[in-house]
Amino acid sequence: MVIAMRIGIDLHNLSTREDVSIRTGIQQVVASILRAQHRLRQEYRERNVEILPLPMLPLAFSTPVPSHVNNSTLVLREFAAETGVPTPELWNAALDASERNWTDDEFYERCAGLDWLVITGLCDFDHVISRLKARHPALKVAVLVYDLGPIRRPELVAGGMSAWFESRYLESIKRHANLVFTISRHTGLDCVEYVRQWPAFSAPIVSVPLPAEVPALTAVDEERVNAWLKRHGLRRGKFFVAIGTIEPRKNLGSAILGFHRFCSLDPLTTEDFRFVIVGKQGWNSEDERLLSFIGDQTKRFVFPGYLSREDVEIAIMASSGLIMPSRLEGFGLPLALADAMTTPTVTCNNTSLPEATAVSSLFVPADGIDQMSLAFWRLATTHQARALPSNQELAALGSKLTLAWDQLLRDWLTSIGDLSGKAA
Repeated sequence: MVIAMRIGIDLHNLSTREDVSIRTGIQQVVASILRAQHRLRQEYRERNVEILPLPMLPLAFSTPVPSHVNNSTLVLREFAAETGVPTPELWNAALDASERNWTDDEFYERCAGLDWLVITGLCDFDHVISRLKARHPALKVAVLVYDLGPIRRPELVAGGMSAWFESRYLESIKRHANLVFTISRHTGLDCVEYVRQWPAFSAPIVSVPLPAEVPALTAVDEERVNAWLKRHGLRRGKFFVAIGTIEPRKNLGSAILGFHRFCSLDPLTTEDFRFVIVGKQGWNSEDERLLSFIGDQTKRFVFPGYLSREDVEIAIMASSGLIMPSRLEGFGLPLALADAMTTPTVTCNNTSLPEATAVSSLFVPADGIDQMSLAFWRLATTHQARALPSNQELAALGSKLTLAWDQLLRDWLTSIGDLSGKAA
């Protein structure tokens, strides 16, 4: 068979760490695209299009340690077990059963004949494209952009991030991108506005909003939910949940103060309510700031740390609602998942957040403590306990969202094909 087009998809970052599988937003997207390319591979092979999943990306530097990491053997092994697909099949024989990742030299050798390379990570890739184009000048590059937060709201990111984002990441896009994908319409519009300062930049910007994550749960029952609640000292329908790395842009301080005020509205009625904040540690100073807001009410707050995807879904469905008062989001995957699971949500009307739930959330100002407390009250009085989804309902939701992720990848490949003048 003659291959008309070879498309490499960068899938190097499946975990935030090498020694344990931890996925936050970007890694969740990478995982969903990895699954989708496996499902669509035969469909595109019949069109003479080869999809090559790339398990690593040569790093620009090793010290200081970059915020993204290549897939370790441990992560690759755990992900294969999670999906139930053997590693060689999942990665199109790019990896064998030993699950040993490539060296830098192997990466460049495998990618030497690519027509397109899709960069999905938030990473410095100028050195990669420069070296590949030295061997194959016709290579074209597509880049997935999550948001422009580090330059739009530099006060909400870690020190040095804004300078790196502009001088390395955006500069790599400016130099090499032939096509830009964005994860939301808001990010797409933001990119269109920003690149106006690049007069020679002509790459199309295509917005393909993310679907919700495919639920990890395939079955759930009262016994399992009750065991989870007991483990965390919670009662069903008597707690709110927030999900995400604990960092300033998540604006959890506003939610904590709003919860305090909610509790003060009627101390007797609200006595049993708790606020569960799920997520890995972000900035140390932010953790300390949140603890200062909590004060002497620590018994009302639960910090379980990072939870498995199944436990996150149990938390969502057993809660009175999901709270996500972020000051900036590229999309808002927890909101989309809660909405898909018919759990009510509270968020802010900024950036891409209205898109994540198709405008079905309760919206509050980012600093609106009174409005936040009233949103808590509304959820507490109208959404305390809902029936668990049946296995059939979970299966139907999983099928629907699986098709949505497949369609997202098809949309990417269609845009690549249109730009290439070939039917991808």
